[in-house]
Amino acid sequence: LPISLLNFPFGLLGSLAVLLMPEITQAHIEGQTARLNALLDRMLRLTGYFSALAGTLFCISLVLSALQAVHYTVWRTDTQLGSRGGLVRRYEMRLRLSQLNYADLRRSPATWALHYCPVFVSAGACRPELPLFVWREGTPLLRELLPEMAQLPPDTRADTTDRSMVFFLPAGIPLALCLLLTAVSRTTLPALTLPLLIPTGVFAALLGAAAVGWHREGVWQQQGQLLLCRQHRFHLHQLCVFHPDTGFTALQSPWAVTVQRANLTLVFPGKERVTVRSVPLAALDFLEI
Repeated sequence: LPISLLNFPFGLLGSLAVLLMPEITQAHIEGQTARLNALLDRMLRLTGYFSALAGTLFCISLVLSALQAVHYTVWRTDTQLGSRGGLVRRYEMRLRLSQLNYADLRRSPATWALHYCPVFVSAGACRPELPLFVWREGTPLLRELLPEMAQLPPDTRADTTDRSMVFFLPAGIPLALCLLLTAVSRTTLPALTLPLLIPTGVFAALLGAAAVGWHREGVWQQQGQLLLCRQHRFHLHQLCVFHPDTGFTALQSPWAVTVQRANLTLVFPGKERVTVRSVPLAALDFLEI
């Protein structure tokens, strides 16, 4: 949701630019500077109004989420893992331990700075992942509530020899486009240069996050426990797989065959899929696939 909220103003601005393109082009050709500035001012004002509305709705959702976190408690029994909380509306969630697919410890620049990490779990065919609690690094809470998560993926760099550059494409292509538009706007529409710098900065940050994934994504097996590390947007997901009935798919492109790498996809009950990209085949020997 935060990424969608950041992209909303630029998507709306792009749509308005397409709708008003004939008028903008005509005003630019005829040298009608006052009319051109009025059109640009109208576009930016409409974008600002709708962005303020979207930001207000987002703040309301944050307040409702904060109210649900009041009196929040998590517990574990021999067969169940549960949580309850809420101020205005009370709720309770219970998960059968035998149906847990995996636990997901999410790290981001904010969690590294604050030393607090959210922990999500996946159970059965329930989607999406369910937030369980926020773990303060160094405390025993994680081991007490999820003793099955005895190991975490190693805090080391993965082998990047001949690794695919596909990690950088989702952010690199939009970043290149934004840089091109920003450079063009300096001579044609200077009023759009500053707004274009915002999505350029967002995609540059996503490119930095992709670099972290390129260095950290991988698959390990330690003490019989399958561990994954994968990057998605600004988050680095550290997964510990619990469910024994998990399907595996290794997908290779012709280039990946030559460098002995593959994309490993885990399929859990409910057809939930988790993919780790460009993994060395030598690291998958224990899967016997």
